[in-house]
Amino acid sequence: QMESSCEGHGSDPEDLTAAEREVEFTEERVDITKEFAAAAAELSLGEMVLAGKFTLQEAMSAIELMDPKMDGGCVKLREHSTVEDVVAEGWLRGMGDDEVLATVDATLACLASWLEGAFIAQTLHTNLLMTDPDVLSAACGCQPEKEDRDTVPGRTLTALAHGLAHLVLLIRHTIGTASVCEDEDFAMQMPLQVTSSLSFDETQEMIRDAEKSLHGVGKANKARATVLAAVIDRLVWLRTILQAMQHMVIPRHNMYDPSQGNTFRPRLKQAAESLTAAVECATRFYDTVELGKMAPVGQDGDYGWLRCFIPDLNRRYLPPAFPR
Repeated sequence: QMESSCEGHGSDPEDLTAAEREVEFTEERVDITKEFAAAAAELSLGEMVLAGKFTLQEAMSAIELMDPKMDGGCVKLREHSTVEDVVAEGWLRGMGDDEVLATVDATLACLASWLEGAFIAQTLHTNLLMTDPDVLSAACGCQPEKEDRDTVPGRTLTALAHGLAHLVLLIRHTIGTASVCEDEDFAMQMPLQVTSSLSFDETQEMIRDAEKSLHGVGKANKARATVLAAVIDRLVWLRTILQAMQHMVIPRHNMYDPSQGNTFRPRLKQAAESLTAAVECATRFYDTVELGKMAPVGQDGDYGWLRCFIPDLNRRYLPPAFPR
């Protein structure tokens, strides 16, 4: 903020030379840092200042180009752990039931954000374990389970990873085939080619086995039963959604087989039954979400407080933009 005064108001400032301006104008600089910080604190997440003479263009021009505050791509990229690394380091073994539930809920929330038009590399695939289901399966298979607690994170997240890999490809294929959405409605780009080597039926069987395993652990330890029942609800929801998709969409491995495309017929009655079961599970999500680990105050924006989530994992794939 500057308070300027000019001697000789009768002359037009534009007619003055640089030397005359230096003589004629006196400036008194006022520090408004505290006032600025107080005003900025009143803005909610995502809000920007807009005034008649202060538009988005002025806001962008106020920050130097190539500044990290302006362009998220200007922050130095750093190396991240791989799926094999985190399993070998014991991330899954150190994960309690409440964190497993929170991780599943956060992953499903990221799936919903992708369906609402956000970039999949900034949502679902910020969960490192969802980026390579086959490697996750192999890595977990090489780690012997020392106790019942070890079975819950590995089995749950492996089943989730394979199930979501199939679901994402089916959804993307269905929307792409329909060709009725705008870029703002659904982001078709998938910089990471995440696939599952398991067949559709094998994936559903894996999810079913995980449900049984968690049920057995909960039955043996009543103190853990409530949280594990909530995790099982999420797995049942995923399995029944996949079943519904199987009844309505050509299976992934047969998508491009003309003979399968000509003979496939949707089974709407069976799909409705599967969706009814999925809705029944989903109605319990809201009542059980707080059984999971809760975010520290003010840190729930990108799930970075959960060990499996790395918010800038895929930043190298993002276009130039404001930091998200």
